[in-house]
Amino acid sequence: MPTQPDRATGSASSDVVRLGAMFEGLSAQALLAEAIGRRFRDRIAVVSSFGADSAVLLHLVATIDRTVPVLFIDTGRHFAETIQYREVLARRRGQTADREGLPLVEADGPRVKINPLAAWSVADIETYVAAAGLPAHPLAAFGFRSIGCEPCTRAISPGEDPRAGRWASFAKTECGIHLPTPVSRDN
Repeated sequence: MPTQPDRATGSASSDVVRLGAMFEGLSAQALLAEAIGRRFRDRIAVVSSFGADSAVLLHLVATIDRTVPVLFIDTGRHFAETIQYREVLARRRGQTADREGLPLVEADGPRVKINPLAAWSVADIETYVAAAGLPAHPLAAFGFRSIGCEPCTRAISPGEDPRAGRWASFAKTECGIHLPTPVSRDN
């Protein structure tokens, strides 16, 4: 039966633990097949900032169902190369210390977020990209390992943490796409 938000709270959090346990141990492909083909059929979308590793999740989703909508929030501040590249974003546990505990499934108000690549390493991503013949983000060749909006992203130096170029001069580590959705109390 598809997961529905908890009617009393408007939250999907009551289902997250159950889904997380069900999805634990599944490959990214199997998790996505279950989510797209069964659990959230016709109620699922992929959200993307079209970053450096985005091609992997988009490709995985497309092999299951090419009709799954891909949502992109155009802030008007993206690199021209990102607009041209337009693939899909995937968060992974190894990207930052803040993401080390990233669950496979998380609640965001009435929404359920699925992170099928949470356990993938950089090597896993690179292996998949090579095996599938996926294109690299054009800025990767210029030292951009993690790519967001132009004003908050810089190239990194050899040996620097891959996400050091994100939010380098800001007191934050995530863009708005990954922050919890504010719940309106006016309804």
